[in-house]
Amino acid sequence: MRADIAGAKPAKGVFDVKLAPGGLVDLEFVVHFLQLRDRRAFGPDLAATIPLMTAAGTLPEGLAAAHDRLTRFLVLLRLVAPGSSVPTAFAPAVEVMIAAALGATNFAAVADDLALAKTAVRLAFNTVVAKRNLS
Repeated sequence: MRADIAGAKPAKGVFDVKLAPGGLVDLEFVVHFLQLRDRRAFGPDLAATIPLMTAAGTLPEGLAAAHDRLTRFLVLLRLVAPGSSVPTAFAPAVEVMIAAALGATNFAAVADDLALAKTAVRLAFNTVVAKRNLS
């Protein structure tokens, strides 16, 4: 199913924190897969559900922070690039604004945080969901 989504609606670049590998769609797949498998921690609010699942040992540490980073960036992206167009680069003034809004020292730190968040999500996705397709 994830491959079908990627084929029909591919990520638009490195700043597409929703559709790119390790993005919010992958995180939703992990959480919902585990909710259905374990029949607990149901709820549509991932910000509330992820910490519960982490505390129960179902999810690895760090996914709540990854969810927060990706979600906050997505909200900012929608403000600075309305119409769902994902820029491949930002003007320097926009980079400063995004970094400040996310509490980062500069935009390079934002990009690094996003890369780390997406790596954590992709690792969880590959561990929890993708390996199920191989068995």
